[in-house]
Amino acid sequence: MLKSEFGQWLRGLLRHWIVLLGGGGVAFFQLVYSLWNQSSPPMITWLILLVCLFAAVFLAWRDEHRKTENLEESLTPRLQVSVEKKSIANAIWDGNKWMIFLRVIVSSLTARRIQKAKAYLVSIEKDSKILWDDQEVPLTFAPGESPDALCKTIEHGGSYPVDVVIVRRDDNSLFLGTPKRAWPHFDSVHDIFSENGDYIINVRVSADECPSMLAKVKFHWGGDSFNCGIDVIATEVVGQSKAVNSS
Repeated sequence: MLKSEFGQWLRGLLRHWIVLLGGGGVAFFQLVYSLWNQSSPPMITWLILLVCLFAAVFLAWRDEHRKTENLEESLTPRLQVSVEKKSIANAIWDGNKWMIFLRVIVSSLTARRIQKAKAYLVSIEKDSKILWDDQEVPLTFAPGESPDALCKTIEHGGSYPVDVVIVRRDDNSLFLGTPKRAWPHFDSVHDIFSENGDYIINVRVSADECPSMLAKVKFHWGGDSFNCGIDVIATEVVGQSKAVNSS
């Protein structure tokens, strides 16, 4: 590993040294001069070579430093996923049905605008047992009927709710915050949340030019709309993961 890294640095050093100020040409001149005149080359050529060498060392160091900075920037969180007061909201859905929306809040950690933010459901667990992790599916930013519900621009200072779980008040039916609240999978939402207790719902939020954030969301289900809650218990920076089902 160390040998490989040193080799990469040495190749970069030689590349800069040859290009800079004609370092390669000066070295060739010194060789020809020594063979032809049987004496040492002029002192000025040694000074030129030394300047080229110092400049090449600096440029090779700068290349590696920039690589390190780019790596650090790619791992620096720019998105925040949290729970606030408006994480639990009551609203009418599908005409006249009262629903409780349990949401996480996405916000920016920088002053820059973040483009094309998207949220995905990654997996669902209970008591360290995986209940569902077939394939990432999109979650909607609230309100779920908006044209930008699946692709949001995050402004600095703003907070943007993402629908995670939805409870229908009249019969305590559960829905996940997918587009049109559809769940085209073998295990139904009712089967997944068939027991009361705490569930871990992993949610990934991605955006252009910033690393994805994986939020470990705790969903408490007590069996009805009056006994449910949501909280974010951990977040971490992650890369792009499994293929996304955008249908």
